[in-house]
Amino acid sequence: VVVPNVVGQTESAATAAIVGAGLPAGGSTSTSSGTFPAASVVSQNPAAGTMMRRGSPVSLVVSSGTPAQTVQSMSVEPASASIGKGATLQLNAKATYEDGHSEDVTSRALWSSGTPSVATVSASGLVTALELGAAAISARLGAVSGASALAVTANVAAVANAGPAQDVVPGTVV
Repeated sequence: VVVPNVVGQTESAATAAIVGAGLPAGGSTSTSSGTFPAASVVSQNPAAGTMMRRGSPVSLVVSSGTPAQTVQSMSVEPASASIGKGATLQLNAKATYEDGHSEDVTSRALWSSGTPSVATVSASGLVTALELGAAAISARLGAVSGASALAVTANVAAVANAGPAQDVVPGTVV
C-alpha cells in the first residue's frame, strides 16, 4: 500500500486518509509550529509515497500552534501628551517580543489610569480628560507594562468661545 500524503491536513482528516488507504494510524505527537496551524499535520512517518505492507502503522506529528513568545517590553504611544479638559485621546500599546518583533496589542492590553480623577482610560485605550492635572496611563500585557504621561490642561476651545472679542484701550481696566 502506498502511504498517502497527509502533511498539512487536520489530524482527523489525515487519520481518515491513512485508514482509508488500509493502514492503521500509529499515534501522534505534537510540536509547536510557526508554519502549520494548530491541529494540522507537520510531518508523517513513513513519508508519503512509501510502499508499506497493509497493517503497517503511520505516525503523525501534529502542530500545537505558534510557539508562545515572551513579551520583553511594552510602550505606549504617544509617550507623553497634553490634552484639554473634556477631550479624548486614543493611545496605542506596542509589545516587543523576545525574538525582536513588535506588534500592536492595544486591544489586548489591560489599561489603567494612575489618577482616575484626572483622566480615565477605556479597555480600548481611549483616554478621557476629566480634571486639570497629570496622570500616568498604563497598558499591561502579562507582567510587562508601559505608560504614557498625560497632562490635562484648560480646555482651549472653551476659553476661545467664552464670548465676543473686545478691544482693550491701553490704560483701562477690564
